[in-house]
Parts: sequence; structure tokens; C-alpha cells
Amino acid sequence: MMSVFGWLVTYMIHSSVLLLTALGIDHFLLRGRPHWKEMVWRVALVGGLVTATAQVLWPMRPIAGTVWLDPLNSSSTAQSASFVPMTQVVIRERFDASVVVIAPQAVVAAPRSASSWMSVFPWRAVLRVWAVGAFFLVASLGLSWRSLQKRLEGRRRLESTAVGDIVAELAAKTPAVRAPLVSATEAVTVPMAWGFRRPEIVLPERMAREFSAQAQESVLAHEFAHLVRRDPLARLLTAVFVRIFFIQPMNFIAAHKLNAAAELLADDWAAERTARPLDLAECLTTVARWTIGDKPSALVPAMALGTSELRQRVERLVKGEWLSMRTKKSVWFGPIATLLLTATYLIAPNAMQVAEAKDKLPAAPPRPPKLVVAPAPVPVPAPVPLVVAVDDDSDDSDEPCKPKKHGRSKHAHRHERGHLGRGIARGLIPPIPPMPPMPPVFVNPDELDVPEPPEPPEPPEPPELDDSADVDDDAGEEMADLEQDLEELQAQMAEVRAQLQQIRKKAMSEALGQARAALKDAKKARKEAEKAREMAKQRVEEAKRRAKADDDDDDDDDDDDDDDDE
Repeated sequence: MMSVFGWLVTYMIHSSVLLLTALGIDHFLLRGRPHWKEMVWRVALVGGLVTATAQVLWPMRPIAGTVWLDPLNSSSTAQSASFVPMTQVVIRERFDASVVVIAPQAVVAAPRSASSWMSVFPWRAVLRVWAVGAFFLVASLGLSWRSLQKRLEGRRRLESTAVGDIVAELAAKTPAVRAPLVSATEAVTVPMAWGFRRPEIVLPERMAREFSAQAQESVLAHEFAHLVRRDPLARLLTAVFVRIFFIQPMNFIAAHKLNAAAELLADDWAAERTARPLDLAECLTTVARWTIGDKPSALVPAMALGTSELRQRVERLVKGEWLSMRTKKSVWFGPIATLLLTATYLIAPNAMQVAEAKDKLPAAPPRPPKLVVAPAPVPVPAPVPLVVAVDDDSDDSDEPCKPKKHGRSKHAHRHERGHLGRGIARGLIPPIPPMPPMPPVFVNPDELDVPEPPEPPEPPEPPELDDSADVDDDAGEEMADLEQDLEELQAQMAEVRAQLQQIRKKAMSEALGQARAALKDAKKARKEAEKAREMAKQRVEEAKRRAKADDDDDDDDDDDDDDDDE
């Protein structure tokens, strides 16, 4: 389970890097480029899962390092000291003995401090919360999908009506595509694309009553674009992914950006298919009014979902920006996505358990340990009779020496040492056993009695300045001038911001006014064209009537002439 938590932490790191990168690229580089926007956000949404799984399957040490998730084992924190062979010298002064150990200082490697945060961090509880939350969110998504299916059960088929003929004409245009099913129902308020194996366009009943034939064609072309691009399946998979990995809040931003890009691309496809972008813009504003107070389902692509991007879509259609986006997807999409994922895999840090790293990761070069010098203790053994003896006395008799025989002179000490040396050599006195090895001693650096360094001498006092008052006055005047200049700059910046805001509002109002004027002119031109067509029809009919009347008159004249001749 710990490895699952490491994979989840790695996913959080990689997905945060990719999603923040996508957010910056979208804000600064991808305005008005929905194809690139869709590709970047798709890679950012799924890329964190791909790179985190790749780090688990093919582990390596990324450039940014590794986050260790569990504390070090007791064996890894064991202190070790290295000692060199020591020389022991036993000095005997009569019956009292002392040991002097001659050895260099022991070098003890200071243990690495264990990261104890994972010992108290409830990572098992986090995994359980993630699993339970993902289950309930996906279950709620399934219930919403089932509820939408029940709402659409009583829909009416429209393949044999005029709406079906419009869909067939759209499908027959170059390049030709398969015509979907068309239905209508009162259960929905906006048109939507529905279905995977049998794609279908579901329309509200009021659309046939309130929209003209041209407006219906624009709406059907927009929903047709969603089915051609397989947006219903993509939106459902995105919703499932976002709910499974709900612990990454930026996934919801990515899903919103993908839906907005899909709507822009569907608008471009519909405008190119029908060659009437103004009708589509008018339909968007009309359908947006229908959605007030009734939010449609976000599981399927629906027309005019939300009002934040509606203004951008209408301006895009009115200004003709869709004309520059009619090209197909760029061949650079695949290489750029691969390069971005590879860079994340090689650079972004990963999270791993220490036990896993021993088997998976290559050994890193050893770091120089932190050295702490601890003095070796000097054990004092039990009194021993003698280790080294020198016999300088000429008395070689083996009889025991009585204490009263010798005095306390220098000769007496030599004589006594001679008796003891001969006793060791002849086996009368047992030899001294070897000293046991000295165990390593580990000393806490904080417990060492280290003398404090001497205090540094106090610096000499600076010489007094006579013009200190003048310097303070000058500094105060300069600070006052600087504060005044700063206030003036802030006031100027506020004025500039206000002017920019006014200019922006004015430009937007002018653009909307131009758009409304263009729509009015288009409606007026259409009405005039219809009037001209009706007048032309009337003139043609009147001309036909006159011609018929003239023919009748000619026939009557011919009959009269024939009668006269007879």
C-alpha cells in the first residue's frame, strides 16, 4: 500500500507541473487557437498519470531529486565507528598497576536524521479517503447518466421530417460523413449531441416552432460537429477521470478548458459547413436565453452551456476568426506532446519508499558523512602483578624473599621485581590474560563538554562626526522626496488603469454595437431581398397575365376575320 501512496504523490507532483505549464501556455500563447488549446490541456490532464506510472515501471533518478516517504530503518541509522589497532603499555609500581592506552581518536559517522513526518502522517487514511471519495463521485456520475437516459426515453423521431432532410444535406456535403439520428423532446431545453455507438442529435420541441429553416440548419450543424469529433465520449471519459483523481483540483480547470475548446471547434465546423456564421451567432444568443433557470446536463455536449464563453464565441463568429482556423490538426502535435511528457519524466521529482529504492534505483555516489570526534575511553583493568620486569640484582637464589629482608631502598625494589619476573618465566605466577577488545563508544555531540570560544574583542568606537545633524536632515529630505515621488507614481498608475478600463469598456461596447448593427443590417437586407423576390414574382405573374390576355385578343381577332371572310 505504501508503493500506491508513493505513486499517488508522484502523480500529484507531475500533474501539478503539467497543469500549471498548460495554464501559462494557454494564457500567453493560445488565445484564438482552439486546436492547440485542446491538445495542450489533454496532454496536461492525462500526462501526469502517464509519467507517474512510467516512474513506477521504469524507475530512475530524476534531475529534481526524489521525495522519500518513510523514515529510515534502524539498521540504516546504526552508528558505526572505525578504530585502528591500539598499543597498550602496563606500568607497574610495586603492587599497584595502571594501564595507558595509546591510540588515535575514534572517528564516528554521525547518523542521518530520520524523516519522522511519515511516521505520524496518516497516509493509510489518505488512501482510504481517496478510494471512498472516488467511488462515490463515479457512482453519482453514473446515477446522473441514468437519470438523463430516463428523461430521453419518450423522445420523438424526426428522420422523416424536414429536420431529417436538413441533416441529410449536411452529411452529404464535402467531405461526406454519416448522418446521425435526430429526435425531439420536451424534456430538454437546449440541443445536445447524444450517444456513442448510435450517435443522435436531441432537439427541444420549441426549436421547430421558433426557428426558421436556416437557423435550424446552423443548430444542427453545430451538434453534428460534436458527433463528428466524438465529443460525447471524450466528455464522459474526462468526467470519469476528473472524479477518480479529485484530489487534484486543477483537473476540474482542465475539464472546463477542454469543454470550451470543443465548443469553439464545433462553431468553426458549423460555420464552415453552412457558410452562415451570423445565423449561428444569433442562434447561440437565443438558446442561451432558454437556459436561464434550467441548467442542462454537463455530461453531453449541449449548445450554449454557460455564459462566460458565449461572448467570445459570438464575437469570433461575427469577426470571421473561424476562417483562419479551417486547417487540419498540425503534424507537430504528437512530437510536442511526447517531448513535454519526456521532459516531465526526466526532470520532475518523484516519490518513493526507501525499501523500494534499494532494489529499483541505481546506487547513488556516497556522500561524505558528518564526522564527530569522540575520545576513546581508557579502561582500567584489575591490578596485575607485572607485565614487564627487569632483573638487575645479582642475587639469583630461588628462596622466597621475606618482606623484612629488604628495606625501602632502590635496591629493594629491583630485587622484588626480579623475583616476580623469574616467577612468571618459570610458570610459578600465571601470565596476564590479553585485554578484551574495547567496544565502540558513541557520544552525542550535544553532550560533549566543548569549551566555549573566547569572545571577540569589541570593535573600536567610530569617530564622532561634526556634521551628523546635517546628514540626518539631508537623509530625511531625500526620504520625503522619494515618498512623494512614489505617491505621484501610484496616482499616475491608478489613472492609467482607469483609462485602460474605460478604453476596454468602450471598445467592447463599440464591438457589440457593431455586431448588433451588422445583425440588423443583415436582417434588413434579408427582408429587402424577400420583398424584391416577391415583387419580381408579382411582375412575372403580371407579365404572364398580360401575355395571355394579348394571346386571347389575337385569337378573337382571328376568329372575327374568319367570320368576315365567310
